[in-house]
Amino acid sequence: MTADDENPAAAVPTEADVTRALVRGAAGHAPSEVAIALLASHGYWFGRADFVACVRDSDDSGGPGAARGSIDWKKAMGLSAPTRALLILHAAANLAAGQPVQLSWLSGLGFDETRVLLDAFIKMSGHGDRLRIASVSEHD
Repeated sequence: MTADDENPAAAVPTEADVTRALVRGAAGHAPSEVAIALLASHGYWFGRADFVACVRDSDDSGGPGAARGSIDWKKAMGLSAPTRALLILHAAANLAAGQPVQLSWLSGLGFDETRVLLDAFIKMSGHGDRLRIASVSEHD
């Protein structure tokens, strides 16, 4: 999802464009849907130009605004970022591929990252309609 090489004035995709394209591209494949939801909930990756360069356009016949995208996970795994963001990216890649996510990664995450990862586990389990993560204040 990069600007058209033949038209340098072509718009660079926004974070919302990237999110829509990836959601459309993942539709119907539960592991990919969960991985995209995890990255979107985390909020770090979709606005980064180096990550957007890892998003591939798929053939689209749906007209303007109907782009479908997928992540080149191998390329994305080579990006540099803070450790917490990389742990979320690796978890998303593993979820998309149907591979295990190491629970030991939770120890490297802050509260917000832990919450979005646990939400992804719940969605992946198929119990998202019955389980929710509730935020609890440290002072309760």
